[in-house]
Amino acid sequence: MRLTVVALLLGTAAAQDLVIEDTDDSELYGASDSTPTTTEGFTPPGLEGGRVSVFVRMTQGQSAENRANVAAQATNNGGTSRTFPTALPDVINLRNIPQNVVEVLENLPGVESVETDVYQNFLALHDGVPLINAAQDQLINLGYTDVDGSGVRVCVVDTGIRADHVVFENRVDTTTGYDFHSDDSDPADDNGHGTHCAGIIGTGMFSLDVCGTSQTYQGVAPGATLIGVKVLGADGSGYTSDVIAGIDYCADPAQGAADVISMSLGGGGPYTGPCDNDLSAIASNNAVAAGVVVVVASGNDGWTNGMSSPACASDVISVGATWKNDYPNCETSSSTFSWSTCTDAYPSEDQIACFSNGNDYLTVSAPGASILAASHSSTNGLTSKSGTSMATPMVAGLAALILDADPTLTPAEVEAAIIAGAIDLGTSGHDTRFGHGRVDAAASLDSLVPAVCGDLVCEKDEDICTCSADCGSPAATETSCTDGIDNDCDNLFDCDDPDCDLDTACFCDFDGICESGENCDNCGNDCGSLSGASCGNGVCESADGEDCTNCAADCAGKQGGKPSSRYCCGLGGTNPVECSNDACNSGGFTCSTEVVPPSCCGDGTCEGGEDVSNCGVDCDCNFDNSICDDGIDCTDDVCNADGTCSNSANDSLCADDNLFCTGSEFCDATSGCQSSGDPCDSGYNCDEDNQAAFNAAVATQLVRPTAIAVLADAAITANVRASHERGTFDLN
Repeated sequence: MRLTVVALLLGTAAAQDLVIEDTDDSELYGASDSTPTTTEGFTPPGLEGGRVSVFVRMTQGQSAENRANVAAQATNNGGTSRTFPTALPDVINLRNIPQNVVEVLENLPGVESVETDVYQNFLALHDGVPLINAAQDQLINLGYTDVDGSGVRVCVVDTGIRADHVVFENRVDTTTGYDFHSDDSDPADDNGHGTHCAGIIGTGMFSLDVCGTSQTYQGVAPGATLIGVKVLGADGSGYTSDVIAGIDYCADPAQGAADVISMSLGGGGPYTGPCDNDLSAIASNNAVAAGVVVVVASGNDGWTNGMSSPACASDVISVGATWKNDYPNCETSSSTFSWSTCTDAYPSEDQIACFSNGNDYLTVSAPGASILAASHSSTNGLTSKSGTSMATPMVAGLAALILDADPTLTPAEVEAAIIAGAIDLGTSGHDTRFGHGRVDAAASLDSLVPAVCGDLVCEKDEDICTCSADCGSPAATETSCTDGIDNDCDNLFDCDDPDCDLDTACFCDFDGICESGENCDNCGNDCGSLSGASCGNGVCESADGEDCTNCAADCAGKQGGKPSSRYCCGLGGTNPVECSNDACNSGGFTCSTEVVPPSCCGDGTCEGGEDVSNCGVDCDCNFDNSICDDGIDCTDDVCNADGTCSNSANDSLCADDNLFCTGSEFCDATSGCQSSGDPCDSGYNCDEDNQAAFNAAVATQLVRPTAIAVLADAAITANVRASHERGTFDLN
């Protein structure tokens, strides 16, 4: 198919036809199918037979001598070494070294670990610009008359860029680009992936006849400067170390000097959360710390709870892919798109592409299916590709627009603006498929403009609490308990506001927390008996399948016996005695009449399997301080911040009152005040009752000092007799 495009090219004199080449949209491009290529019989480029490439992690702050000793293992054995000062300052890459040198490296001073430098395929991986409101005419109509990415440098870490393609209009910085795959200064694209991604970011201004209508055809940031950093070969494969070298190069202000890094590549996974110990993720996070916005494709495996690396790095902007149109349409007659991992049938605008990876840490999504952009096959060709690879440069281009609008922003602030402008799709709020939503350039740029309180327009970031002049006065109380708004501006909203305590929407609200006023009788969903058996919690939970054969710790009963091997547990069956687990007599085959009641969260008693974590209303002392009272007068009873109690002995609470036969006293945390010794004559029972009588007699001079011992002995004898009559005998 051939479409004529009139080249505006921001002042370029001659127009040139762009040719849309035949494409196969069944092929995915992005982080996927990253199986290491180093299989048996294959020797990666740059390695001689039997040799390897490794990363050596040094413990932080190692001396120059220790680092030199590591590098020498490459030099002395016919290999090479390199470092990554910005991206991985504590890592050294040694390539083409003998396998037996690895063990030597592991034992060198300062070496933390040695890891294989994997050679793998990173790529088994536009008209969508108007959809995200990034077309120049759209932005100009909204007042952004000079925001096109000019002055912003975007590093495309990929397969290289065909710099002489007409769409780039000489905005590829060929003096800065580098080829780490071949180790030369010419990052020419022999795959096509990098050129296509660069075109999505920085294609100049064209008009394109689509279905009989002239439409704007451009990149997201048509004024941005592009830097080609080639880290992958013609087949999309490369060393992890080359990818890291590319990140390091782009982030170094003395080399790539990039403001944004776009990486439509990745490997490993699925990572369900941050992968910040992975070397490519560490390098990406360090690039962000150096002030560079890093945008990475999430991958094309169709994982709903996983991403590849470095998309899973905690500081990068990870990107999923959506559809830009409804299909079929006048451009594409296809209604079904079969990918290597799944099939999209009759996809619609803003539908998530089925191949797009995501998890709880996915940042945003962008159009990435059937995207038309520059081809590396000629200087004027266009081709269509699909994948999170195509969505990623959409977001990288948006980052360039934001930095053009405000060059002072940090990477975190750029990410915040991208998220602030995203259109929430799918499940309300952040979700694993769309992240925070599909990006919208105009809305993100709007988020940078501070609202002006007093202009009588209730704008973004304004509400009744921050600007009543524009948005109206706060209510006296919370007027709605379900709208997510702080109606009375007391910093509490919905069910967290006490005004909503009696609202039916907040009572027994299925939040899994047994709150004040709720109990297992009136709110079984939040306060019912603890659900799910937990062997060892002291409660035999027969309804959840516990019995004496699988949880003897909680369920009493004889597990076997002659002649029938019957056991006293559970209901039903021919062998078990038919009584509930709670009533099973530990002596054997009979049932007790005493049944242990199930714990009931909310009844005011911390019992059974209840604890601070599963029944705070009964067990958390922050709800009720009396929970910590242990009944011992000489302990300090303290309620900790986590709701648990601490009861510590305090000797000062046992007054040195010369009791205990004039011996000093101390506090025992379980028994109360105790004597530190027995200073009385042998046979005398030293306790407070005896000593009190002794002291009283001396005080009233009822006896002479010489008779005191006799009185004391008589008191002791009476005390022993009384104890014996009570059935106890204390030998203290």
